[in-house]
Amino acid sequence: MIPKIIIEKTANYLNIPANSITFNEEQFASDVNHKKIGQFNAILNLMCNKAKLEGPEKFNTELEVELYQWLEYAIMYVIPGSKDRSMSFNLLKTLDTHLMNQSYLCGQFLTLADVLNFYAIFDVIKSLNPSEKERFINLSRWFDHLQQKENINQQNNLVNFTVLHLTGENQKIH
Repeated sequence: MIPKIIIEKTANYLNIPANSITFNEEQFASDVNHKKIGQFNAILNLMCNKAKLEGPEKFNTELEVELYQWLEYAIMYVIPGSKDRSMSFNLLKTLDTHLMNQSYLCGQFLTLADVLNFYAIFDVIKSLNPSEKERFINLSRWFDHLQQKENINQQNNLVNFTVLHLTGENQKIH
């Protein structure tokens, strides 16, 4: 099950009114007509429709497929895996490697996949010490960039990524 906070933050990011998605006593999301929505991809579709996003349909097919793959990755692996420390490190390494040569998960565009993965790993990144963050320098760059965006951060305390601590393992001393 997807944590309620991730659904709420994603809805807030999409500027969806707080009362348009509700949760029953079992913490299943439902729309305003109280239709139960169990699968997160259905919740995302509902939220995207409510937000009248002009995202994926404006992308080329390859980018659209990549977007949905990263959304699925967050739903199937990152969110459940973020509760286990060793699995979290493997997931962070995958994200770090992918972000080595690009600014966002889907290339050069901020997408819902970035936002969802950001929310999914927020607590894990927050719990890392400076040397652990340094192991994921590309992910740290991406995460720090996203947390600076007010509509994504949503008044969370900023995670510290000071240059004094994050120097990169492979930098040479001059």
